[in-house]
Amino acid sequence: MSDVRITALNSITAIDGWLKALAGNLTGSTVTGFRQTRVQFEDVLSRQVRQGTPGAGNLASINPIQYSEGGTAIKATRTDFSQGALSASQRPTDLGIRGNGLFVMSKVKNPRSVEDLVFTRNGSFTFEFEQDTSILDPATSRNIGAGSTVGRLNLVSAEGYYVMGMSGDYAPSTTVGLPGTLTPPLDARAVDPETGVLVAGPKFKAFSVPVIQDINGAINLNADLVGRIQFNQSGLLLNSGAQDVPLSTQDFEEGRGIRLNGGGGAPVSLVTNGVNKYVALAVFANPEGLDRQAGTAFTWNRATGAFSVGVAGVDGQAIGSTNEIAAGNLESANSSVNTTLPELTIAQKSFTAQVKIVSVGNTLIDDVNQLIR
Repeated sequence: MSDVRITALNSITAIDGWLKALAGNLTGSTVTGFRQTRVQFEDVLSRQVRQGTPGAGNLASINPIQYSEGGTAIKATRTDFSQGALSASQRPTDLGIRGNGLFVMSKVKNPRSVEDLVFTRNGSFTFEFEQDTSILDPATSRNIGAGSTVGRLNLVSAEGYYVMGMSGDYAPSTTVGLPGTLTPPLDARAVDPETGVLVAGPKFKAFSVPVIQDINGAINLNADLVGRIQFNQSGLLLNSGAQDVPLSTQDFEEGRGIRLNGGGGAPVSLVTNGVNKYVALAVFANPEGLDRQAGTAFTWNRATGAFSVGVAGVDGQAIGSTNEIAAGNLESANSSVNTTLPELTIAQKSFTAQVKIVSVGNTLIDDVNQLIR
C-alpha cells in the first residue's frame, strides 16, 4: 500500500496549480475581454485488486475490483472562450463581439507571418495619427501649405498593436432586415498551419484611414473624422457626419495619389480604391490551442491549426453568420467574483485537508519509530 503522505503531496501540487488558476481568474474578472482558465484533474494512484472477465454462455461478465488510493494531478488546462457580457462605453472605437470570433492585431504594420499576429476579445481601440507625406503625389504636395497635417489614422489597441482590417465590395441585401454580402467572400484560410505563412492575400492589412488638413484649404480629407466615427454590425467604418467630409477613392496604401469626391448627407462608407473597410475577425478550428500571453492577448501555435479571417454580420460566411460587432460596447471578462470565490474556497479547504493528511501521516510514522526504539 502506498504511503498516504505521497498521495497527499501529489494532491497538494495539483491543488496549488488550481489555486493559481483561480487567483488569475479572480484578478482577471475586472479586465475587459479576459478569458478564464479551467483546470481538469485526473487520478495518479489507483489499484486494481482483480481484473474483469468477459461473460461466457449463461455466465455474466465480472467487473474488475479497482479503486483510487488517492492523489490527483492536473490533467489539462483550457481557456474558456464563452461569451462575456457586453457593456456600453459610449466610445465609438470600442468594439465588442457577439459570437466566437477574435479581433486580429499585428505587432508590425505589414505582417508577413502568423508570428506577427496577436488575437484578443478586448476591443478597446483608438485611432492614432501617424504623419506620412507619402500618401500624396508630388503634384498634390505642391498645393499643400506649410504646416499642414498629412498622414493616416491607424486603429490600434491599448498595447500599441495594429488592428487588422479587410476590404471587399459590399452589396446590400434585397430583403429587408437581412445583412448584405461581400463580393467576393472574404472567409478564407489565413495561415498555412505547416509553415505559419499568411495566405490571406493583400486585402488583409492594418486598418487605417488617410487624413489631410491643409491650412490653405486646398484639400481637406477626413480631417474631422474623429468626432464622426461610426462602426456598423459588420465592423464597417462609416462617417456619421455631413457631406463636408470628402472620401478618398484612391488606394492610398498602395498608390501615391489621392482623388476626392463628394459625399451625401446620409452616413456613407469610407473607401479606399472604391472598397469598403472592415475590422477583421478570426475563427479558429481549435481556439483552446492558442497560447495565452500577457493581458488578454493570444498567439497562434501548431496545436491551434488553420484559422479563417473574415467579416462579421455578413451572409455567406462562416464568420459572418456567427458573429456581430457591437460598436460602442466592450466585453466583460467571462469570470466573476461571484463564481470564482466559492470555487476558491473549495480549493483552499482541499489544500488544508491534504496538508493535515501529511501531518497525520508524519505523526503515525513518529509513533511507530518510538515503538521500535
